[in-house]
Amino acid sequence: MSVKQPEDEFAQQIIRGGTRVLLADKYTKMDYGKLIYLERVNQGLTQKQLSSGICSITYLSKLENQRMNEPNHETLSLLLEKLHIDYQEQASTVTESLIEMELLYKNLISKNEINIKKHHKCLKSLSFDIYPDLAIWFDLLSIRYYVYWKNIQSAEELQKKLSDMINKLDAYQSFYFHYFSGLVHCLKKLFNEGTSYLHEAEELAKKHNFHDPELFYHLALTYSHLNHTSLAIYYSQSAKNQFDQSMNIYRSLDCQVILGINFLRIKRYDNAELVFKDILSVAHSISNTITLGKTFHNLGYLHSEKKNFDEAISYYHKSLKYKDSDTESYYRTVLQLTQVYQQMKEFRKAEIWVEKALKGNVKENDLKIQFQLKKLELQADHHAYYNYIRDIALPYFLKVNNRKSVKHYAEKAALHHEANFHYKKANDYYKMILDQGGDSI
Repeated sequence: MSVKQPEDEFAQQIIRGGTRVLLADKYTKMDYGKLIYLERVNQGLTQKQLSSGICSITYLSKLENQRMNEPNHETLSLLLEKLHIDYQEQASTVTESLIEMELLYKNLISKNEINIKKHHKCLKSLSFDIYPDLAIWFDLLSIRYYVYWKNIQSAEELQKKLSDMINKLDAYQSFYFHYFSGLVHCLKKLFNEGTSYLHEAEELAKKHNFHDPELFYHLALTYSHLNHTSLAIYYSQSAKNQFDQSMNIYRSLDCQVILGINFLRIKRYDNAELVFKDILSVAHSISNTITLGKTFHNLGYLHSEKKNFDEAISYYHKSLKYKDSDTESYYRTVLQLTQVYQQMKEFRKAEIWVEKALKGNVKENDLKIQFQLKKLELQADHHAYYNYIRDIALPYFLKVNNRKSVKHYAEKAALHHEANFHYKKANDYYKMILDQGGDSI
């Protein structure tokens, strides 16, 4: 098995020792026993023939059956030499494979999609049959790879495969198994199960002194999705501190976005605006258009909450300029823009944007539902609007565990029924809100 030497600058830093290689630091085992067994059988040698003049048959048997923790290196070298296997070449193969895996993980974090595909394709072309630990690492990183591309089925298949052999994972592999399993569950919007896995990874990290700020970042992101603002702020600040130390500007910006959003939720508008303005300054300097689009959107939302509607509209339009049309992010900004126009009583402008969205390529079910509700609301068709909430919107949002939308539309329905003296129905909706738990909207 040969691995092409990585050519990009980051790889060269690793080779020169300028960057810490996490997997190479932790990976200390190579199953030479399995390698020797497979090659011995392939060459038609008996244990007696191979061990003759080197070691006892019992020693070789223990080595081949993985019943020896620290085999003698001189004995290993002699056995491999007799099989015409270069010891140094095998060690080099392992090191190069680990570098390739590390590059895959680093590029997954930095979202360099060209390199993500390149490194995964390279690793997929290799055979890890005689390197069981490398095979486990590749499966673990492949879970993360499939999570990135939102390929739930492939991620779940690998997660189940590793779950069935959990006792064979070492502590470091177990840490990443629980971490990446948490991401799989969160991708499926099973956030309670997801946070359980993430916290198990956190405990393993504390116990074994592992450090990966990505875990804290994803805990922050998950709690932000769950509207647990205090925990989202805590973990985003913890992750940001670690990313700042390693000079990871992009991930530090991601943490600031979470921080700003959650300051908004608890109405700490001045803190949120300072964070967002700081993000804009850095994002402009590195031409990060995705972050610029998100941040202008968040500033639009901030000013809509403060009833500064003209400023909100200005920021939302700036956000749209940095987003590709017909994307989820684009339509979420459009939805917020229609709500501001509605609050300003510029109903025709709101209707135009809703019509544009409904005629467009909105793929996400929750957005389709919200635009349809906005259309009925703007048409003042109250009967159809509340029936749609009851029959379509709430069942869907409950199914996908979208707690924020459940709370939002259940509150609307509760207030409607309360105003019409339907107190039992109103109470049912209030109970639904309470059942969602977490911080307030």
